[in-house]
Amino acid sequence: MLEALLPATMSEEDILRIVDEVIAELGRDNFGKVMKAVMGKVAGRAEGKLVSDLVRKRLGSFGAG
Repeated sequence: MLEALLPATMSEEDILRIVDEVIAELGRDNFGKVMKAVMGKVAGRAEGKLVSDLVRKRLGSFGAG
């Protein structure tokens, strides 16, 4: 019943797409700025811990490979 009132949650794929966009815009050298921008874009549709984990993962691997 309460689920109908909650905002839809985002998939990891959707969050990673936003993370990649933000990193491309702001660069990889400031975790705090990237997190703030990503959290603003996900607007309560993703848990902060998950976003943090995904940002750290991307900052560690972005450009590698």
